Amino acid sequence: MKRDFPLIPVIIMTAVGTEETAVQALKCGAASYVTKRRLAQDLLETVRMVLRAADDERNVSRLLIHHTQQAEFKFVLENELPLLAASVIHLQQTMRAMGLFDESERLRIRVALEEALLNSMFHGNLELSSALREDDKPTYHEMARVRAKEPPYCERRIFVEASFSPSGAEFKIRDQGPGFNPMDLPDPTDPENLHRATGRGLLLMYTFMDGVAFNESGNEVRLTKTVRRVNVEPFA
Repeated sequence: MKRDFPLIPVIIMTAVGTEETAVQALKCGAASYVTKRRLAQDLLETVRMVLRAADDERNVSRLLIHHTQQAEFKFVLENELPLLAASVIHLQQTMRAMGLFDESERLRIRVALEEALLNSMFHGNLELSSALREDDKPTYHEMARVRAKEPPYCERRIFVEASFSPSGAEFKIRDQGPGFNPMDLPDPTDPENLHRATGRGLLLMYTFMDGVAFNESGNEVRLTKTVRRVNVEPFA
């Protein structure tokens, strides 16, 4: 039922001996439960409580979409792919909740963020080159696995700052690696380089974001995206 009607709260009625079933139902998404013995006394109040909770959830969505003017987040992440993915999903959900950008633009921002985070982890903190990934992908991933557990690589962190406002979004991603000079990379937009691993992430970041800027040491990137306003011509 939860799969077919995800927005409808489910209340379970339990009888003696069905406690384990009730617990399992709650774990699977039921909103609450009442015992059969106290059905007459508790059902109405339980329904009211569940409906209040549903209303609160809708009000939170209204608050985020219509009344949130600015939101900021700061993460300090270990070199773990699940953590990187979770941070990007959280930021994407925040943009959706605030009504920033359409679904297509949010997806492009997500791709740019993922590329920036992967660069910070693999090329920054773990000091692995794109050339190695291009020439020997199994060795590349094995070295990443090993370095993620040994010093000094495992001690390095990725610092993420994100800020959202009605005018757009800004992200700063910094690693603790030695940095690099983006000018040393081959032009990823050159047709001869489009199929090379080197510079692919930069190409996606420059294509999908309005602004991409690195600090002097090359271990921090600032990504910006501006909300585009549609100007409607007045009727003559």
